[in-house]
Amino acid sequence: MAERIERQKIAQNKNHNRIRLKVKEDPKRRKKNIKVQRKKDRRFKLVISFLTLAVILTLGFFTFTTRNELIAKRNEYKELSSDAISKELKRDRLKAKLENTVDLNRIQRYALEELGMGYEKNGAERIDN
Repeated sequence: MAERIERQKIAQNKNHNRIRLKVKEDPKRRKKNIKVQRKKDRRFKLVISFLTLAVILTLGFFTFTTRNELIAKRNEYKELSSDAISKELKRDRLKAKLENTVDLNRIQRYALEELGMGYEKNGAERIDN
């Protein structure tokens, strides 16, 4: 039965480069380590601040350009819609003018008097061969 029991693998620590904590350190060395750590912290804060500023400026630039494009398109839309309205008004005015200029009574009188045209007396259609 002892053969059936599998042996558990023992986890080995493969992190050889880790910084090991020491109970007692030399005070001079400790101050030096603190200074080195502060320098690293300052550099890290500076890099993070610079990256944050760069991201904010980039987003601001894209927002500004997108806003300007939107304003330009809105102005173009307003111009085109006003042009369309003016063309429709001009079309309606010309259509009304055309309807007013075409006077059927005047055309009929001109055809009868000046051109000598007349109405046929019978209702049959006339076919010219």
